[in-house]
Formats: sequence, structure tokens, C-alpha cells
Amino acid sequence: MIKNGFTLAEVLITLVIIGIIAAMTIPNLINRTDEQEKVVAVKKSFSVLSQAYKRLIADMGEITTYSLGSNNTEATENFGKLITLYFNTQQVCGMAANEGCFPSPNKLMSGEDGVDYDSNSNYFKMRLSDGSSVLFSVYSGALVKGTSLGLDSTFGWIMVDINGDKGPNTMGKDNFSFWITKYGIVPFGSPFDNDHPLENCRTLGFSCAAWVVTKGNMDYLRKEVSW
Repeated sequence: MIKNGFTLAEVLITLVIIGIIAAMTIPNLINRTDEQEKVVAVKKSFSVLSQAYKRLIADMGEITTYSLGSNNTEATENFGKLITLYFNTQQVCGMAANEGCFPSPNKLMSGEDGVDYDSNSNYFKMRLSDGSSVLFSVYSGALVKGTSLGLDSTFGWIMVDINGDKGPNTMGKDNFSFWITKYGIVPFGSPFDNDHPLENCRTLGFSCAAWVVTKGNMDYLRKEVSW
């Protein structure tokens, strides 16, 4: 009795087809998995920042009623010293430059070089126990940055590198920014943000945080997005 089977050529062709499909799909799956890990990290950072700020306000009162300093540098340092108490840290660099608390160089979404924050003594910097890096910049008075969510009483901003020294150290990819307002922490790029609107996300990268926190994805890496 003659049994039909696959020829060597047919097996080889099948293997080639499987290889092509795998080469096309596996990188996309890996990228999407990496993106979801970053989304989780951004949401965690937002939660940690919000809880720390709420605890600070509960202990000290609203930021508007607590004198932080007569200029931005003094206000930043004083605020940093206070809120540090509400984080689990592995290193606190404060206003000191070149202590390694915030990865440099930092890049914009466009690929251009950004600010070398670690060498700048105008920011309060720390590294948290989960490996993320955080810096603060606080104003000596309230500023209007938007029309809602407390953005009409903004006192400073926070930047987080969610994976610390691990690259790409790029705005909108692993670096995300948040406003410090009278009522709480607000991600850059919300529909009410006049200073860093979402449409700047794909160029500068500063205004991507609100999209990640709200939508739970990083689709802006592949296409234009809008609220």
C-alpha cells in the first residue's frame, strides 16, 4: 500500500513561510509587550507621585498656604526636601549636580538632544527604590498652565524616568512629566493643558503622559492621536 507524504521541497517551503511570518510578527509582539510594561510603569509612577503629594498636603496643608521660598531655586529645594519623606528612595541627590540621580543625556521625541538635567543644579533629583528617577522644579508662586484640573493654580512640575539608567532616556518613551497643582498631580498633555498640549507629543515628547495614563497605550509612537 502506497502512503502519501510530504516531499522535502514541500517541507522546506513550509518552513520558509513559517519563518517569514515569524519574522514579521514576533518583533511587533515584543514591541507591544515592551510598551505595555512602560504603560504600567507610567501609571504606577503617577499613582506614587499622587499619593506622596496627597500625604504632604494632609500633613502640611495646601501648597498655597505653605511658604516654600522667595525664588524658584529655593522653592524647589524646600519642596524636594519635604516630599522626599513620602517616597522610598535609594539615593537623594537634591540640587547637587552630576550625582547620577537622573540619567543623561536626555532626548526629545524628535531625536534632538534635550536638557542635561543631572548636571543642572536648578532641579531637585532623586532615585527611587524601584529604579526610577525623579526630578522636581517648583515655582515660588502659582502659574496658569490650563483651564481645568487645577492647572489654573500650578506650582511646578515633575519628570520621571520610569526605568532609570536603562534607555532610551527619551521624552514620551521612558521619560514622562506631570504638573504639581493646588489639587493634585496632573499629567502633561491633558485636554485642558495649554502649556504642553497633546499635539506636541510626537515632536517634543513632553506632553505624552496624559495619553498613557488615560488611554493605557503608546499609540502616538506610530500615528497622530487626539482627544
